[in-house]
Amino acid sequence: GCAVPAAAPGLPASAGVSAVLSTVSDATPQTWRPVTTAPFAAAAPLLLTDGTVMVQELETENWWQLTPDNMGSYEHGTWSKLASMPAGYSPLYTASAVLTDGKVIVQGGEYLAGDFAFTTRGALYDPVANSWTSVAPPAGWMTIGDASGLVLPDGRWMLSSCCDQGAPQAIWDEATQVWTPTGMGKLDIHDEESWALLYDGTILTVDANTTGDLTATESYDPATGIWSPAGHTPIQISDLDPDNSGSHEIGPNVLRNDGTVLALGGNGHNAVYDPVTKAWGSAPDLPMNGGQLDVADGPAATLPNGNTLVSASPGIFMPPTHFFEWDGVTFTEVASPPNAPDNTTYQHNMIVLPTGEIMLTDFSSDIELYTPAPGYPDNAAPVVLAAPAPVT
Repeated sequence: GCAVPAAAPGLPASAGVSAVLSTVSDATPQTWRPVTTAPFAAAAPLLLTDGTVMVQELETENWWQLTPDNMGSYEHGTWSKLASMPAGYSPLYTASAVLTDGKVIVQGGEYLAGDFAFTTRGALYDPVANSWTSVAPPAGWMTIGDASGLVLPDGRWMLSSCCDQGAPQAIWDEATQVWTPTGMGKLDIHDEESWALLYDGTILTVDANTTGDLTATESYDPATGIWSPAGHTPIQISDLDPDNSGSHEIGPNVLRNDGTVLALGGNGHNAVYDPVTKAWGSAPDLPMNGGQLDVADGPAATLPNGNTLVSASPGIFMPPTHFFEWDGVTFTEVASPPNAPDNTTYQHNMIVLPTGEIMLTDFSSDIELYTPAPGYPDNAAPVVLAAPAPVT
C-alpha cells in the first residue's frame, strides 16, 4: 500500500497527508497529465529518499532532478541539473537502485552513447555531495549490460552479468567496495530476465534462456547463495524457441500486495506465482489489438489500490502501446499517454511516487503522471496486534 507519514519525504513538514492526497484528488482517476516539460529527453527515473526524482538524460552522462513544489505536486515541480556521470559513461538499459543510505548505484549498460556495448562500467552517486564516483565491476566479468540488480534486505547491492557464461552474480559491500560471488546453480544466463524480491527475502525469476525447458522458473536464497527450481509456468511466457532463436524478451515480475507475483510475458502469455503454495497459476493473455499485445522488455507498477498498471504493445517492439490495469483476475484497458501511438514497450519506465501517482518516461521530454483510482487493498491496511498497557 501507499502509507503516507505525517510529513511525507520531499514535502515541507506543514504539508503532511492533506497536501499529498490533494495532488491526486484534483485529477481524474485512470488518466494521464504531463509534468512540467523537461529540458531534456528523459530515460530512466529513480525516486530518491528525500522524495525528489532524478532522471537520466537519454544516452548521455547528464542527470536531472525534479523537485515537487511546496504543496507536494510533481506536476508543477522544478527541474535542476545534477552532476554528470564519469566521463565516457553514458549508459542506456542498466541495473540501478537507490541504496539504503540514499546513494544511487548504476551498473552496466547495453549501450554507451547509443552504441552497442554491454559495458561493465558502473558509478555511485552521492546526492549530498552531488558527485559521482566510478565503481569497478566484479573481477573477471566481461559483460554487465542490461543486467538485473536489486538491494537485498540487509542493504547490500546484488548484481548479475547479463551474458557471461556460468551466469555470474555478485554482492557488493559499499563500505569495503568488495564484490562477493554468489548465485550458484543458475540454469541459464541472466539475459533479459526479471527479478522479484519476495516478502520472505528470496528472489524469483522466470527463465528466458533455458532452451531445454521453456517454462522453467528459479528461486534464489540469499542465505545460501544458491538458485533452486521454483516450478513451471502453466504456459511459456518468454519469446524463446527451442533452437535458441527468438528475441528472448520477457516482461517484468511484479510483486503484489498479497505477496503473489504477476509474471508478464514477452509473447502475450502471463502467469501468477503463489508464495504460500509455491505454485504457478494462469493469468489471462493480453488481448489482440493490431497483433498479440505483450510486455516485451516493458514496465509495470503496483498501484496503491492493489491493481497493477501494465504497458503492452503488439509483437516485439512494435507501436502503439496500450495500458491496462490488472485487478488479480482481469486486464482492463485504461487511458494511454499522448505518445503511446508512436511508442513501444521498451521505451517506457515507471516509478511509484509518494503521492501514489505513477511517473512514466518514454525517451522524450514529455513526462507523464498516471492517477490511480482511490482505495487500497484490505491486506494493505495496518492491523494493531498489541499495544502498551496504560500507565496508572
